[in-house]
Amino acid sequence: MNEAHSIRLCVRSEKLELALRDLAGLAERLPNVVQSFFDGLLGSSDLVCFHSSDGAAGTAGEIWIRLEPSDRLLGLLAAFPTGNLDGLGVQAEGHEHS
Repeated sequence: MNEAHSIRLCVRSEKLELALRDLAGLAERLPNVVQSFFDGLLGSSDLVCFHSSDGAAGTAGEIWIRLEPSDRLLGLLAAFPTGNLDGLGVQAEGHEHS
């Protein structure tokens, strides 16, 4: 007789959700900068980091996935309170920063 097995998929994304909310606010204020950021992305890993564990953080049969903002996204969000765009590869006010 075949037994049915189930796996529970659990996702934690609080940090990513906060970063995306901040990015949306930045896009309202500086749409060209955010567009340049997206134009420079090489893939989803430039935006999101994916971490998983198979039961280590929970019970047997659970797979935990943690989605977090990438260092590049965090760098973009951190640059704007200080106005520091060096090293981010984005444009602000028509000037290329790389």
